Amino acid sequence: MSGPRNDARPPLLRVGIVDGVPTRLRALTSALNEQRGLHVVAVGGSIAELLTVSRRMDVILLDADLHVGVVAEAGAAVLRRTGARVLPLRGDHAADIVRCVIAALPALRPTDPAPGPGDAPLASPGLSQRQQEVLRLYAQGSTADHVARQLFVSRETVLDHIRRIRAKYALVDRPAATKVELFQRAVEDGILAPDPPAST
Repeated sequence: MSGPRNDARPPLLRVGIVDGVPTRLRALTSALNEQRGLHVVAVGGSIAELLTVSRRMDVILLDADLHVGVVAEAGAAVLRRTGARVLPLRGDHAADIVRCVIAALPALRPTDPAPGPGDAPLASPGLSQRQQEVLRLYAQGSTADHVARQLFVSRETVLDHIRRIRAKYALVDRPAATKVELFQRAVEDGILAPDPPAST
């Protein structure tokens, strides 16, 4: 006769994935399904493809390289309307992405109590070192031309970095559409000290 069952398991987190790399999508799906408390319920190579699946999702992993700029912001907004949290895919390998998802689990559990004011941890946008450098210079008041001269790159490269930075923040529900908002995000993430940016 078997002993009493222990049903004190964490609630199942239903995961959706948008990834334009089929091999990574398959590996990630398999790796996530091996984790206790996680179950991939929908996948797609695009946002439109994912939304054709009529399944409830708690969190959606979105390939940040597949959607950038305004497209990323609009796409993330569409996905959030499903009621799911949207996280950018970080890393090229399934194991790295799984680690990021597991690290974020406490904030993603649908049954977790709502944190008090100021208690909720801010989701990291996963900025690269170069993107942090661009954000630090641009958000503290430098123009795109000045940032380009400081970093020895073209103005277009700087503007592309800024578009990608804004897209990454949009994916984690932290708006950065204006320069003031970029400054606020940089302060929150410790990239800048909390002094007001110079006007340009």
